[in-house]
Amino acid sequence: MDAARGEAGEVGVVAPDVVEQLGLLNGVIARSAIVISVLSFLFALYMTHYIAGPIYRFERTFERLRAGDLSVQVRLRKRDEFQEVARLFNESLVSVRQQIRRERDGVDAAATRLTALSASLRESGNPSAALQVDETVAALRSNGSNLTL
Repeated sequence: MDAARGEAGEVGVVAPDVVEQLGLLNGVIARSAIVISVLSFLFALYMTHYIAGPIYRFERTFERLRAGDLSVQVRLRKRDEFQEVARLFNESLVSVRQQIRRERDGVDAAATRLTALSASLRESGNPSAALQVDETVAALRSNGSNLTL
């Protein structure tokens, strides 16, 4: 006897135990699809959290840099992506701050010498030249003072 034909030879009649097994299989597949969908969603959410978070932190850091605050650093959580980029960025900022400090020290030294020159000009009876030197010193000292190191 052929299982697909049944007892009387009709086509399409299936044994009840086969129908029951197919129903169970469909249920397992449906539940598995739901579990896999939920797990995929959670994994995607997890991954975007560890990617979008660092991008957000970089954006906030760039905004502060644009405002002149060079004291910033990118701080990421241990498991965030872009750790190496953040490290390189922070090291670069340290280097820029050091260079600016050296430049400021040079400007301060020049301003000090110019202030002495201005005093000398006043003593020698040239107050207009001394005033020009004083204005130059003031301009030198105010240039770059909006940066936060």
